[in-house]
Amino acid sequence: MATLAFVEPNYVGNAGFTSPIVQTYVPAQLAAFRRGDLLQLITTGTIQAPPATTSGGTGALAGVAGPTASAVTFSTTASAGAAAQTYFYVFTYANSAGTTESAPSQEFIYSVPAGYKPTVTVSATGAPSGATNYQVYTSVLPQQEVLQNTYTAPTALGTAYTVTVPLANNIGVNRGSTNMNTNIAGMAINSSAAVYYSGPGGSFSVNEQSPLGATNSYPPLEPAEIFMIPVIKLSYGTTLEMSLRQPLYQPVFGNATAGLYLDPITGFWVADTSQSNKVLNILQASPGVPSIQGNVGDIGARVRVQFNAGVL
Repeated sequence: MATLAFVEPNYVGNAGFTSPIVQTYVPAQLAAFRRGDLLQLITTGTIQAPPATTSGGTGALAGVAGPTASAVTFSTTASAGAAAQTYFYVFTYANSAGTTESAPSQEFIYSVPAGYKPTVTVSATGAPSGATNYQVYTSVLPQQEVLQNTYTAPTALGTAYTVTVPLANNIGVNRGSTNMNTNIAGMAINSSAAVYYSGPGGSFSVNEQSPLGATNSYPPLEPAEIFMIPVIKLSYGTTLEMSLRQPLYQPVFGNATAGLYLDPITGFWVADTSQSNKVLNILQASPGVPSIQGNVGDIGARVRVQFNAGVL
């Protein structure tokens, strides 16, 4: 009986496909994960997007243009521990109850240094008839803005609004947690540090995706593509290789099930039969050299697993 070191989960295959099915996701604010991490789609707060088009809006303000650059003033507010960050904004005019809303403004970009968070004020000067307030849609990624103030209690025109750090309302993928069983997006192909982006309009990156540590690529096909996270989709039938937290008791399994455990020492995800949420079916011990892959009785042996159909 031996105790083997846990290893990073690996993609093995998917019935009917010759390569992984890759899907892109927006990262959550302050997302931090490594290659091989199992990612969860995490929603913080309430997600409310701005009106869909520049001719949108509701009620008496439908089709009315949103605030222009001359009406918007940005400043900063001290916030201890806040990281340097670029924020993206869209604003709409609204009545005091939020029951009528104009079309969205253009997208605004505002960057703040470490130790600060952004504050914005939309002036009443030039506001359309019936508009006494404004709605604030914010994100740390372009074209992903969601409402930050309360929809039914928009901010009064001429009054400053400061976002919370991190944003109160946010959605995106991030490393999941031990024993998770819902909203599993997939397995990270790269770490959160492997970005494609290096500034407005740029496509130069310095990261783990290039064997030389840096690459200068063609511009992305879509405006927000440089920010997206490529993830291996764990559809039913996708097979992964993972370490087993318990002793390997047989080389071929029947209906053995396990949950997910995030090992705090190695940071690797492993199969764990003691977890209450049995999201994995253990198919068999991984083939290979027993001293490397593991043998019967070994702790940390590698096994082939598939997710239950009802989980994904």
